[in-house]
Amino acid sequence: GIGRALMELSLEYLRADPRRVLGLETDPADARTLTVYHRAGFHAVSLSVHLVKNLEGEEAHGAALPRWSAASDAQRSDWLRDLAVITGRLIPGLDYTKEIVACPQFGTGETLVLTDGSRAVGFSAVALESPFEGWGESTAYVNALALDPMIAEEILLYTLLGETEALAAENGKTSVQLIARADQALVLGCLPAWGYAIERIGVRMIRRDSYVPVPSERDVDCSRWAG
Repeated sequence: GIGRALMELSLEYLRADPRRVLGLETDPADARTLTVYHRAGFHAVSLSVHLVKNLEGEEAHGAALPRWSAASDAQRSDWLRDLAVITGRLIPGLDYTKEIVACPQFGTGETLVLTDGSRAVGFSAVALESPFEGWGESTAYVNALALDPMIAEEILLYTLLGETEALAAENGKTSVQLIARADQALVLGCLPAWGYAIERIGVRMIRRDSYVPVPSERDVDCSRWAG
């Protein structure tokens, strides 16, 4: 009963902000856990596909996209404004600010920004330290990656992922992991051809009283977020 009590307290805390989408990810094969979450008001909305690319043998080159850690405060402010607009087009109210700033701020990774002229049109927030202690130290983890849905196309995704891989290799990593929703046809249609393989599958669950977004198949929005 300890886990159930913790979950109830967590939900009580999270419901203090009515704008929040209350969600989680779990193992779709774990019937006992799925039952616990189902009884707590969650229902499955999508599968999560965890993909990994082995970088060994790849031709190394330095990442050329602008980096958050090297930008001025004014530039960062402009980028955050632009990126809030594009993520709001993906899901109203979606805000990746914490993911964008956290890794550079705490020295655990970097955020690459894709620009069109002076405007930010996409980003990849990359953790270069494992989120799980003592595991996966040779892997770079994409905490969040997104493109402006109004211009999202294969070549832009290829550029952003290629630069992410270059950043990982530059820091001695031999693989890259990212997570996509199973309904993102553009992402999942491209990644196998670019050397990404499915490592495992998760299921995303959202509280029935939360807003459930209806994403487009061409959305490029890769993260652990339930929304």
